[in-house]
Amino acid sequence: MQELNDLTLHQMRTFLAITEATSFSRAAVVLGVTQSALSRITAQMEQTLGAKLFNRSGRGVTLTDSGRLMHEASIDILRRHDVLCAKVQEMSGDLRGECRVAMPESVGRILFLPLIRRMRERHPNCAVRILEAFSADVPDMMQKGHVDVAVVTDTHPHHGLDTELFADEALYLVGDKSAALVQAEEIKLAEIGDAPLLLYALGGGVRSLIDAAFTSAGLSPQIALEVDSNEAQRDLVRAGDGYAILPFSAINRETTRGEFAISRIVDPTIRRRLFRALPANGPISPATRETALQIVNLANEAKIEAQWQTRTVRRGTS
Repeated sequence: MQELNDLTLHQMRTFLAITEATSFSRAAVVLGVTQSALSRITAQMEQTLGAKLFNRSGRGVTLTDSGRLMHEASIDILRRHDVLCAKVQEMSGDLRGECRVAMPESVGRILFLPLIRRMRERHPNCAVRILEAFSADVPDMMQKGHVDVAVVTDTHPHHGLDTELFADEALYLVGDKSAALVQAEEIKLAEIGDAPLLLYALGGGVRSLIDAAFTSAGLSPQIALEVDSNEAQRDLVRAGDGYAILPFSAINRETTRGEFAISRIVDPTIRRRLFRALPANGPISPATRETALQIVNLANEAKIEAQWQTRTVRRGTS
C-alpha cells in the first residue's frame, strides 16, 4: 500500500483560500493558478485525511463537517507557524513578518500613515497591511485570521478580544463654514432642535451613541438623510445639505482647512471610547505585539491633532 504524505502548509493555505472564495474558480483567480491545480491539491488533502472537505454545487462550494474542523485547525496551525518563525527571527534581532491592522475610517485618518511610517523606520522587514473595518466586524475577522490587531470602539461587544482602552473622543455637530448654528465652541443637544441631520443608517456604531443621547434628553433627531459613509457625510455637509454628528478625528483635516464649522455637543456630552484589540486566545507574533504597542504610542502623540483624551486602562477579555 502506498504511504500517504503529510499535509503541507501550502495545502492548508490553498484550502483556506478556496474556503474564503467559496469557489474554485474565484480562488484560482486570487491565487493565480488553474482550477485543475486547486482540484488536485484538494483531492490530495481529502485522500490524506480520508474525508471529504467540500460540498460542491453549481453555486460554488461549502464546507462539510470535516471541512469546518479542518478550517479551524488550519487557521490555528498557520498562525502558530508564523508566530514561531517570527520569534526565531526576533531572537536574531530582526523583527520580521506581516501584521494586518483594522480600524474605523475616522481613526485610520489619524493613525494609518504614521503607523506605516513608524514600523517602516524601526522595522523595515516587518510589513503592515491596513484595512478599514467596522468594530462589529472585527471579532469575526480575527477569528477567521484576517486581522491581527485592531482598533474597536465601545459601540459593539468585544467577544473573543483582548482589549485595552487607550483614548476617548467627543462628538461634534458639523456644518459648513458659514452655518450659524455651529459658530460657538459648544452646543447643547436641545439647541440642535430642527436642524436637518445627516446620520448613519446602520444600528450600532456612532449612531447608537447619538440615539441614546437624544433618548436620554427626551428629544428626537430631525433626520434629513441616513448615510453610512463618513466621506459622503462630509460631502453633504460641504454642499450645505445638513449637519453631521461625528468625532473630531473624522473631520480634523477639513476643520483645520476652514471647510467646516463645528461645535462640541454638551448636555449631554456624547463620547466614544477607543480600544486596542488583539485575539483573546492563540499566539501573538512579535510583529503584532510591536504594532499594537505603536498604535497606543502614536495615539498619545496625536492626541492634540485628534482631540483625544488618551489613557491606558486594561479591560481584559470578554
